[in-house]
Amino acid sequence: DLDREAFSKIIQESLAQSNYTQAKTKILLARSIWPNDVQFIMQHHYVYLYEKKYKEAIAIIIQMTKQKMEDKGSQLLDDRIKELIQPHLQTMNRTLQSASTSSTTVVNDSNLQDDIVSSLAQEDKQNLLVYFRDRLMQKGDLDLALSVSALLTIWFPEVESNWWTTCSIAVQASKNGIQSSTDYSMLLAEHCIPQMLKLNLILPSFLTRDDFLEIMDTSVDYYITTSQWSKIYFILSSIAKKTPLSHWTDLPAQSLTIPQRIDAIAHLAKFLENKDGTETDRVLAFHITITMACHTQWEYYRSMIYNGSQKKALMLKASDAPRPNVASDASSKKRKIEELGIDSSSVKTNVITLLELSAKLRKILQESEFSIRYLKFSEKWKIEERDWFIFTSSDVSFFLEEYKEAQANYEKLNEQISSRMKNSTFNLKINSQVEKDLATPMTMELYSYRLYFQTACCTLFQGNIKAAKSSFINILQKIPLANPQLSDISVTPPSYNGLVCIQLTDSDLILCCIEYLIQCYELLGNVGNQIVLFQYGWPFFENRFRNFVDCKAFSKLKFPRFLHWVVNVEILEEFAYLSNMGEEMEISEENLQKSEVTSRIEKSISESFNPERSVSR
Repeated sequence: DLDREAFSKIIQESLAQSNYTQAKTKILLARSIWPNDVQFIMQHHYVYLYEKKYKEAIAIIIQMTKQKMEDKGSQLLDDRIKELIQPHLQTMNRTLQSASTSSTTVVNDSNLQDDIVSSLAQEDKQNLLVYFRDRLMQKGDLDLALSVSALLTIWFPEVESNWWTTCSIAVQASKNGIQSSTDYSMLLAEHCIPQMLKLNLILPSFLTRDDFLEIMDTSVDYYITTSQWSKIYFILSSIAKKTPLSHWTDLPAQSLTIPQRIDAIAHLAKFLENKDGTETDRVLAFHITITMACHTQWEYYRSMIYNGSQKKALMLKASDAPRPNVASDASSKKRKIEELGIDSSSVKTNVITLLELSAKLRKILQESEFSIRYLKFSEKWKIEERDWFIFTSSDVSFFLEEYKEAQANYEKLNEQISSRMKNSTFNLKINSQVEKDLATPMTMELYSYRLYFQTACCTLFQGNIKAAKSSFINILQKIPLANPQLSDISVTPPSYNGLVCIQLTDSDLILCCIEYLIQCYELLGNVGNQIVLFQYGWPFFENRFRNFVDCKAFSKLKFPRFLHWVVNVEILEEFAYLSNMGEEMEISEENLQKSEVTSRIEKSISESFNPERSVSR
């Protein structure tokens, strides 16, 4: 007939009056009647604390972890353990404090809590933390579980399972999006991986290849995001010491040079293609490759934006304005990996070389057994904070003639830039890396023109000539057309497939647009418009015009507005000569005889020598 609640109330009153002897007597009686009642067990624990019998107090907690309890009792135990380890979590390095560790303790004395846990034997201390960590994982409290697991790695670094379990929890917490995933990536990259290397730990049997992939993915992602290239290369080469990729151990602990990357690419391509080594070795090869790919794209991006300390922007174009392959399907346009040959004996550290290397690395990853994982990695990075990756990936797709993908990415970037320019939000917080680097509305506008230009090129090379023509005209309508003093466009040495990089200025952009517009008119059979455009920046397009004449592309020219639009003396003289040689052409709105055509052209030539008349025309 004893009332459990009444008993508990009597004990609480005794504790409140500091009558520990009476409280202890009642607790022992209560436990003899209700041996598994968690409330009385916990009160017994507190009596020992008040008596400063810390070993006995913690022994009760240890005993409770070995018993099966109902949910309410387990929660009481969890709360108490959290109170006990609270001071230790608070003194951990900030990197390891991923969890919020604030709580209210019954015995509000952190030194006392410290004494309680410190009084435990090492084995009991580890068992207590392991029990609590596993309980938290069962409940889905990964944030606190990760902090407890990190504490285990500090107190018991020799226990390999503590490290790998911490890694696994960090990856899972990051995937679940709890708080900031950067915290978990940092814990893995800055704490776990380096320490595990020092301890020379090997992959345990209880972790699968996918587990190891996730751990490495998260770490690599963190180092790439923070641009710590030297550190990640050092870690990867350290891991590679006892693998078939051991040649990496000879590399310096610094970012790889271009020749080193070219040498590594050859080894990695062969290693992944032949599926050499163990699964873990190939996982490592994958992460080495993806690190080099991102690093190379990052350097390409910086080369496209900066020239030393000076800002500049570059754009891509084909040196010979390639013809669109209208008849081919999408798959035939993609370059094969074996076509991406790079001669290491004549390497030049320039922007085109970096683009070629980026393309080579992408093809290795796409054709490896990790292709799906690489695709997921790439999609994950297509966010505003990492738009430099979208920027460079677009250019790599353009280089590989994957024009549909390149166009989609260029349009996505341009939509982002245009939105910010339209809303005048330059002074607000900027997440975009590209916007941070370009900084001003003027450079942003020029960069936007670059994206329009690359998009138009993609449209042209996919065979949509009319749409491409309209796109190039739209760009020219946005930029003031000055009367340029031009010699030649300054370009990089061309890549093996004829792509060059051109400095992004108004005049160079105009010339490139006109060059491609000439090609569009040629493909559409519009001879007259080609002739008009040849005049811009003369003599820049003089060679194009001479080839045009030599190939007799003007044959039976019908362009009634010819004399209204053509004012260049050399072009007029050429057509006067052709008319005298008997070539048929309709270059006036009037129905002129052949002799009258020559006379009208000669009149235009004399007017073109009159500066005022020439300028007005």
